[in-house]
Amino acid sequence: MRTFLFLGVVFLLVASSSPGNTEPNAGLTLQNQWNPEACHWDLTLSETERLMIVEHAEGNWLCRSVFAVESIPNQEYGIFYYEVKISAITSSVSIGLATKEMPLDKFVGYVKGTYSHDSRGYFWGHEIERCSHLNKHPFINVSKFGEGDVVGCGVNLENRQIFYTLNGELLEPAGLPIDHDADLFPCITLCAPGTKIETNFGPEFHPKSADVIEKLKNENL
Repeated sequence: MRTFLFLGVVFLLVASSSPGNTEPNAGLTLQNQWNPEACHWDLTLSETERLMIVEHAEGNWLCRSVFAVESIPNQEYGIFYYEVKISAITSSVSIGLATKEMPLDKFVGYVKGTYSHDSRGYFWGHEIERCSHLNKHPFINVSKFGEGDVVGCGVNLENRQIFYTLNGELLEPAGLPIDHDADLFPCITLCAPGTKIETNFGPEFHPKSADVIEKLKNENL
């Protein structure tokens, strides 16, 4: 296994699934990980047996993004989902999906064709009735998240609708449309040193999140 060793102060941790787990949901990407080839140069990656760590260069309080290796599955069944635990946070964090065309110095959701839940309490990128706009970018006011929270982002692959969870609870509005033709990747933006995040691509999620996924497997949003 490759090992990258760096010094830094912002960490993104990815828990790997244990061998032998049976995939409970055909939409999950259980072997996914953060991609060193699609990572802002101010972020560094290191890998241990169980965790992948992303570290923010000291002193840079700017948007720094990283993409996952695998996109959401190109299929018409199953629920794609990943989850992030906020261990420490010093500025905004955005968790969502993006195309590879998004620059790595922008935050996910603020670029057209990308979508996210922002820790400051917004869904970005969803142009729906009664949404608000900032510099022509659509946003929806929702729950904030912070240290200790578990944030989820998923897609019902049958209808290509995105949903978000917070501590296992489905957030409203749910069932937001995304581009059916876009190749979307899990993407996270960190905006300051001192933030620590653990990422989980499955199959073991927050207990309440598992209930949400099971429900969505049996009905459209």
